[in-house]
Amino acid sequence: MNRRTLFSLRRTLTSLALTSVVAALPYTVQAAPAAPHTYTLDVGGQQMMVRNKGNEWTNWVETEAGYAIAPDASGKYFYVSQFAGNAPVLSNVPATSAPPVVLQKHVSPSVMRSMPLPSAAAGLATPAAVANSPTGAYKGNILFILVKFTDQGASTTAASWGSFVKNNIKDFYYKASHKKAQLIPATETSGTANNGVIGWLTLNRTHPNTAGNTDGRNQTLSKQAIIAADPYIDYASYDTNQDGYVDSDELSVVVIVAGQETSYNNGSGGKSVWGHAWYIPTPPTVDGVKVGAYHRGQFGYAQFGEKHSTHQATMGIMVHELGHLTFGLPDLYDTDYSSSGAGSYCVMSGGSWGASSSDSYWGQTPVLPSAWIKKYLKWSTAPIASGSTTLTAPGSTIATSSNTVRRASTSKTREYFLVENRQPVGYDRGLERLLGTNFGGLAIWHIDDSRSSNSSDAHRWVDLEKADNTEAESATDLWYAGNATTFNGSSIPNSNNYAGSTTNVNINSISASGETMTANFQ
Repeated sequence: MNRRTLFSLRRTLTSLALTSVVAALPYTVQAAPAAPHTYTLDVGGQQMMVRNKGNEWTNWVETEAGYAIAPDASGKYFYVSQFAGNAPVLSNVPATSAPPVVLQKHVSPSVMRSMPLPSAAAGLATPAAVANSPTGAYKGNILFILVKFTDQGASTTAASWGSFVKNNIKDFYYKASHKKAQLIPATETSGTANNGVIGWLTLNRTHPNTAGNTDGRNQTLSKQAIIAADPYIDYASYDTNQDGYVDSDELSVVVIVAGQETSYNNGSGGKSVWGHAWYIPTPPTVDGVKVGAYHRGQFGYAQFGEKHSTHQATMGIMVHELGHLTFGLPDLYDTDYSSSGAGSYCVMSGGSWGASSSDSYWGQTPVLPSAWIKKYLKWSTAPIASGSTTLTAPGSTIATSSNTVRRASTSKTREYFLVENRQPVGYDRGLERLLGTNFGGLAIWHIDDSRSSNSSDAHRWVDLEKADNTEAESATDLWYAGNATTFNGSSIPNSNNYAGSTTNVNINSISASGETMTANFQ
């Protein structure tokens, strides 16, 4: 995984108060990873267990055994022998037959399609670009627009989405930010007034059914939804800086599309779209302001399918995309899929599909943001640690902005380590389906803010230093007494910098796992 994917700029510089570290951060494509579960797919009169791979820009389907399959023009599935760029090359063996002996497992596209950006953004998406995300204490507004079609009705209620906005989306970011970030339901007059939900609105058109091919049709749909919602909301009231645009830090616009969410089950069971955050090239002017534009580096909307198979869509994919839309966060999974990147330990990676041991569905309990996000968005003060240090699990009721993340600095300003305590409490219970209910320990993150993505296994932007020194995810990734208690220049993995030089970072005497843990920083 040596290719680097350029991060698209989230926002341009509008504040001279930003720190020099933040000022150097680059950005990449924003994308929602596929759900990690298996599901049943009809591959030609035969039911087969498969899983989605990729994101809304490049995606494919694998069998449970790990062989890529794809449909031909008639819709019949065949095994994929290889990919030409991101296009599958079909073998002559139907997926209903046994795979050929010579067929390789886990083949993937050699080129990952990136989010198309407006030409005006091309000169901004550089490593020198500055992110002006809403940091620290923040109160923003969120609007869900529910749309159905002449050929696709809805099966969930506006009331359930109102509760979802108020009790799920709002609660996640409030707790993830140590009570600093609040997403408030927008003021509107549709149905139950002021619950942040407009709809269901019937558009005079058919469902776009873009499935895994996110393109201009999705942009057009969002534009139509924004216009259709206009009678129920005064968009101009959200243009707080009065520049003629409603930006996503002023109002985060989410379009819920009747039908299925492709990232969950490839659209099986109906017409679908793949959840994403993007922009409208020719944004509509409503109430005298433009809504949905790519403006000041911000994206204009998020869009999701209404259902995950037979149930209402869970919130994991939504808080992930709102991380892009509202807070300007990058993806921290491995964008070329040769590894897991930050894995399931962050909502901006595989943790968006978190599920506790008591959940029914993937994505019901998205995992908390990683230590780097909390430091970057100033949700945690991340003080430099020295000597015996106490770290409290971020999901704990006694967690504060100063006791969940600690920093170990190196001689390089932009390369350092962050340490946090991850336990099965609060939203981090979303790790239970992967790690079990008894996991817990210190997560040690190696950060290099000069990087632009997690696509290089050898030199990631935000990398988890796994105590067991393996790529596979397990409870032994974390540091605790009885597993691994010393992280320094001679441990495996070690605290050397990416150039191979010693940093003199020495974290030792790591305590037993618990909601409150101690470690000695030297």
